[in-house]
Amino acid sequence: MNTKDLFVSYSLNKQLQEKGFNEHCFGVIYPDGEILFSSPDLTTIMSRKEKNCIKAAMHQQVLDWFREKHDIHIELELEDNSKIYNYSICIKDSRIKNREYHDNDMLDQAKPIFVKYKTSVYYEALNKAIEEALKLI
Repeated sequence: MNTKDLFVSYSLNKQLQEKGFNEHCFGVIYPDGEILFSSPDLTTIMSRKEKNCIKAAMHQQVLDWFREKHDIHIELELEDNSKIYNYSICIKDSRIKNREYHDNDMLDQAKPIFVKYKTSVYYEALNKAIEEALKLI
């Protein structure tokens, strides 16, 4: 695994920030995908000449943000059809109007969105799942 695989792509980071993602990040990412790890204060780096860099979010941060801020849950499942492995993406949007909050199975009431994605690369499928979930916000 490449360290860059832990981070969301530049284009997805841009989309996330446009949708309100403003969590603390450990680095910045440039349009070419280069990631610069930094001290806790990203302001110094981002105020220099590198105006085209933005915060670099890790995949797990994004999954947590969807779950905690938007009640959107993302799951990936590896499917084996004996010839190739593919990922099945399930996105559950639990922001249901008039939901019974005392119900123990609230996520069962959520309308899942299923997307079949033909890749055996986990992080590629995860990026696709994030892209699909962003459409719900």
